Amino acid sequence: MTDSLFVLLAAIFLDAYAGAPLWRRGWRRHPLVAIERIARGCVARLDRAERGRRALRVRGAVAVAALAAAAAAAGVALETAAGAWPVLWTVVLFVLVGTVDQRESADAADRLGRALAIHDAAGSEAALARLSARDPVHLDSHGMARVGVEALMRRLSRRWTAPVLYAAFGGVAAVAVYWVVERVAVAGGGAFGAPSRALRRAARWLPDRLAGLALTAAAALAGGLSTGAGAVAGLRRAAGADWPPAAAAAALGIALGGPRRYVDRLLPRPWIGGGRPQVGPNDIAAARDLHGLAVALMTLAVAVACAVRLLQGDA
Repeated sequence: MTDSLFVLLAAIFLDAYAGAPLWRRGWRRHPLVAIERIARGCVARLDRAERGRRALRVRGAVAVAALAAAAAAAGVALETAAGAWPVLWTVVLFVLVGTVDQRESADAADRLGRALAIHDAAGSEAALARLSARDPVHLDSHGMARVGVEALMRRLSRRWTAPVLYAAFGGVAAVAVYWVVERVAVAGGGAFGAPSRALRRAARWLPDRLAGLALTAAAALAGGLSTGAGAVAGLRRAAGADWPPAAAAAALGIALGGPRRYVDRLLPRPWIGGGRPQVGPNDIAAARDLHGLAVALMTLAVAVACAVRLLQGDA
């Protein structure tokens, strides 16, 4: 995996420089679009309403296991072939840039902050749609800002930290399996999707915590020890899946999460953080800076790992 680690570092820098313009959603050759199409096709064929819950669970488990095995085999085959024909490392770079994403999330947050600052409702909704699947129809400007900041932090864990972590330790095969599990969990509902959702929770366990710790370290660097201590306190009060938004909320002095209003009901949800719920464009800008610093810290960790590999190779 030594060569793939260096390609991963190159992919991180390429995504930071030009990731969003290169990988627009819906592009048919995007690796994640291809994985999503395969996952949805599998679910459409196997998730039959007339089957019992137990049969659907078995089908869902077999489907996600088969797709994950195929993805792992493809990843191993690609890296093995790249070892024999170095030109194929460009294909590995292509795949990793497509599966490691922070630039698009950061750009969407910037657009949301600018649109909210000038009271551009249409622009705000379009920018929020890039970050979250939440319907903004019942959200005021503060609600849209809260959802945007929370989504940015969750995406830091699930669309950047997790792929980088799995690619660093398992190469293309591991990151491909991660995205297969994510996409099948989204596409499969009910009993059919239960096995993939359980796998998704397990796959997110460590990345959520690493992202929360990186945000806490970034808060300490940017705001001093008191801010870092506040972020640590936020982590202690939060569940593992809430670590990234909890660290950001504590560092910025805001509250995220909270009740969700829908057309026919109000869904009670706990607040994340004990700060003010009135989140605005300035808070989005601060969250964007915190997000960028956390990404820089984790990128530094990958760079250090590459340097260690180089030194081990010279020894």
